[in-house]
Amino acid sequence: GIVQATGYIETSSFLASSNGSVGAPSHTFASDLNTGMYRIGADSIGFATGGSLALTIADNDATFAGDVGIGVAPSVELHVKASGGYAEARLAGASGSGATLEYYDDTTALADIYANPTKQLIFRTNGATTALTLDQSQNATFAGDVKLQKAGANALLALQNTASVTSGNRADIAFYNSDTSTVANIRASAVTDNVGTSLNFFTRPVGGALTESMTLDANGWTYIRNNNTGG
Repeated sequence: GIVQATGYIETSSFLASSNGSVGAPSHTFASDLNTGMYRIGADSIGFATGGSLALTIADNDATFAGDVGIGVAPSVELHVKASGGYAEARLAGASGSGATLEYYDDTTALADIYANPTKQLIFRTNGATTALTLDQSQNATFAGDVKLQKAGANALLALQNTASVTSGNRADIAFYNSDTSTVANIRASAVTDNVGTSLNFFTRPVGGALTESMTLDANGWTYIRNNNTGG
């Protein structure tokens, strides 16, 4: 039957109800009988809206049946909108663990972005193969080949030293052996011998030090050095 109360109902034990269903939740509203809470199964409850499952809570997990919006009605699976300023999302692992953002095709791992405890940001592809590492000193290390491609007539790769233009400022392209020893270097210098800018080429003879072998100066002159004696 129906129990009506104008105040509240208090019990010293528990209040039990039927399991209900998604179309007729056991805890519902007189004006909206297909919206409310019901028991899905053992240790699992469901919240229904309009006769459809919206949220399942089982053990410590919560599963949304539709899109999730934070601060906004969602237009995608997860939609976050800040009430002011920029929106922020945070992933926090246990102490010493870091945090990972993973990408899947159904149950197949595709790629992930891992922030490790040493403050490196690691981009991994092919499941969990490191492709790019960004360290806390803003250095980028690619594990494979790097391809730069631009649509149009001109492609640009720029190296910039952000310090002010004074003697000694430079931008370098260095070539290394697998043992991290520099074998050659191309250097663009801001000022060399008080003559504008120059492009300097350095090589390393067997058993020797890295030495300048050729210079292109701002006036179009080319200097080729033999045993670093000039010429």
